[in-house]
Amino acid sequence: QEQCNLNNIDFYREFAGRIQGLKTARVSIGRDECVVDEILKEQGLTQVAATQAQKEAAVSRAEEQAVVMLYLRNINQSWHGSMVRYLEDAYATGNDIYPTLL
Repeated sequence: QEQCNLNNIDFYREFAGRIQGLKTARVSIGRDECVVDEILKEQGLTQVAATQAQKEAAVSRAEEQAVVMLYLRNINQSWHGSMVRYLEDAYATGNDIYPTLL
C-alpha cells in the first residue's frame, strides 16, 4: 500500500505510468463483453449490427471506464473515501455519476 504515502499528483502519475505499461504490453484492461454490449446498446447497436470501428470504439470506452474504476479503488481512502462512498451510494439509488475518464 505504498500509494498511501503519495500525494495526489504523484499517485496519478504512478498509476498512469502503470496503465501505460499494461497497454504497451497489450494487456487487456477491462475488456468485458457485457460492458461493451451495454455501450453499443446505448448507441442503438448490437455486436452484429455494429461496424468494426464502432466495436473498437466501444471496447476503448469500456477500457477507459475500467481504468477509472481501478483508479477509484486504489486512491487514498483517508483523503477521498467520502467521495468514493458518495459515488457508490448514488449508483445504488440509480444515479450513475461515476466519471468515465480520468
